[in-house]
Amino acid sequence: MRVSTLLTLVTLSTLSAAKGSHWSTRDNKHSFNEKRTDIATPSLEERSDVTLHHNEERTLGLLCGLLGGLFGGCSTPVTVKRPSSSWQCSGKGNDGWSVDYNGNGLPSGYPSGWLWFGSNYGWHPPLGWGIPSLTWSPPSPWFGNVHLATWWAPNNSGWRYPASFPQYIPSFWLQLGWHSYQGPVNNWQCSGSGSDGYDYDYLGASCPYGNIGFKFFGQSGWQPPKGWNVPSVGWNAPSGWLSHLGSAPWWKPSLTGWNYPTGCTIPSWWPQPSPPSPPSPPSPPSPPSNNWPSQSWQCNKSGNDGQDYDWQGNTCPYSGVGFKWFGTSFGWQPALGWQVPSDDWVAPDAWIQVFSLATWWKPAYSWNYPEVQVPSWWEGADDHNSHLGGGGDGGDDSGDDGDNGNNNGGGNGYPSSSWDCDGSGNDGYDYDPSGNGCPYSGSGFKYFGTQHGWQPAKGWQCPSDTWSPPSAWIPLIPRATWWAPQRSWQYPSSLSIPSFWVGLGWTSYLWPAPGWQSNGGGLDGWDYDYSGNKCPYSGLGWKFYGSNFGGWHPYKSWGVPSATWVAPSAWLPIIGKATWWAPASTWRYPSTLSIPSFWVSLGWSSYLWPTSSFICNGKGTDGWDYDHSGNKLPSGWPSGWKYFGSGPGWQPVSGWKLPSKSWSPPSGWGPKGATWWAPTSSWKLTNNFACPTWWPRNLLSGLFIFL
Repeated sequence: MRVSTLLTLVTLSTLSAAKGSHWSTRDNKHSFNEKRTDIATPSLEERSDVTLHHNEERTLGLLCGLLGGLFGGCSTPVTVKRPSSSWQCSGKGNDGWSVDYNGNGLPSGYPSGWLWFGSNYGWHPPLGWGIPSLTWSPPSPWFGNVHLATWWAPNNSGWRYPASFPQYIPSFWLQLGWHSYQGPVNNWQCSGSGSDGYDYDYLGASCPYGNIGFKFFGQSGWQPPKGWNVPSVGWNAPSGWLSHLGSAPWWKPSLTGWNYPTGCTIPSWWPQPSPPSPPSPPSPPSPPSNNWPSQSWQCNKSGNDGQDYDWQGNTCPYSGVGFKWFGTSFGWQPALGWQVPSDDWVAPDAWIQVFSLATWWKPAYSWNYPEVQVPSWWEGADDHNSHLGGGGDGGDDSGDDGDNGNNNGGGNGYPSSSWDCDGSGNDGYDYDPSGNGCPYSGSGFKYFGTQHGWQPAKGWQCPSDTWSPPSAWIPLIPRATWWAPQRSWQYPSSLSIPSFWVGLGWTSYLWPAPGWQSNGGGLDGWDYDYSGNKCPYSGLGWKFYGSNFGGWHPYKSWGVPSATWVAPSAWLPIIGKATWWAPASTWRYPSTLSIPSFWVSLGWSSYLWPTSSFICNGKGTDGWDYDHSGNKLPSGWPSGWKYFGSGPGWQPVSGWKLPSKSWSPPSGWGPKGATWWAPTSSWKLTNNFACPTWWPRNLLSGLFIFL
């Protein structure tokens, strides 16, 4: 009987203690039998989210201990809560378990504080877990799964991770605020000089092309730094680099003879490869040496002592003309009395440069010789110039073209000394008033009068894209107002472009062609617009990207000069067209600027926003007006609240006062995140509001529970 009575008392006391541990009273002076109207009295169903199992186990343990002490042999198995085998985490890093679905705890070698996040994730650091030290080495079995913990990144960018780890580092660590101690910070942009590259990229990885000396230049990727030299003539460029050749405007190969890679676009600023040299013709058989003149032999200038071989035994290089060798000072020349084969005979180009050395020879009157300045002793011989006329057709002497023919030439086919062209570029002469041909050998220029001189006729084309104009003609270019070169001509950089060239439809090879548009990648901009104008925003070095993109913009890797840089006001309305570019997060942009949405996708965050890894000080004094994605306080939430990081979220600041005693908090609010705040005045709650345990119970009324 005594034992039974004792057992009953113990049981009742224990159950009473268990019940008391679940319910919140406002003071201790009321008994359980007293009816209370000032406390929350939810039903068991309403209390289903309260963790009663801990108290139940404690109750059973207390009963077991008492009964075991009286009778012996009692033991109570402790049931550990664990997830089901199908449970999966939310992906936020705040709902992990200390055991897996088999009840197994943290594996050996894993750091304290890691949790189980489901079979699809495994064991990972929870949100906010900090590395133990700067030299901490993560467990090697985790290397291949690090990318699964999308909510976590190391809290210290000075962490010296193992050398084998960079290949496993996920890119989202950068978005969470981490950067490697070896490489640049996320979104770093090079200066474009080629001298500020890194040996490691954002994730701390070294050059994927091996140890060849390339550097990491941010959005330009891995590139040769300024001054880097191709290792050898036969060097094979990495295939992964070939699609990015144009991203290094500071570099071009300097090794002569290096075979450029094929199957890719060679940047325009690289030196153009030289065409292969044609094979040398076979040498003719050497004649008997007793028929050669000596190397020092010279002719007597009479034109009648030429030789059939030069001093090395070579015959005349001008096939079929019958020239003779007249010594090293004269070369191969026509002998005295030699006649041109026909009136239309085309003289060898190489001989035209030296024909004036044959002072003993002059051609027949009827020969239509090249447009060159003839030797003085040719003039007057057989009146040989009398058959040559002026004019744009190169020699029509009919006089039908008015002042272009003999009527203006005084009967000798030359223009008069007072004649000047009509400005059309169609009435030039082959000779000046003294009968001299064009002084610019081989150019084909015409004579357009004393005011214009020797100029290209209308429609004349530069002989090649790399043609070098005669230096004496360059100052006279602006006088040929009827002419402009072809677009492809690579004119001298020192040339002052005449304004009328553009009016004649010309565009420079350094300008985009009319109608050209960028591909939107930010790497193909031009230093000039369609009309040859440079960037109107002085000193910025921006590029022209075509009319569809609004014209002038920063190139992809361009960085703002300073945090307080003032952007050109004319550019701000079109800033959203540069879809390849975002500024540094430190830039204090104008308050009126509408932020382009793509900036965030390019990794940008505002200086007015916290970083995604921001952790508040826990005092309620360092909140932000924006979250880390630039969102303001949610609609309907009370003014005076701030953002305190991804854990606490939006919370009242320290000292915030209730708007009223019946104020209803936002439905999405988690008050446990504001460990610094509690109500300081009476507050009537509804809907079983879950209150943190540190809130003062004497100020609360209505329906609520403590968690």
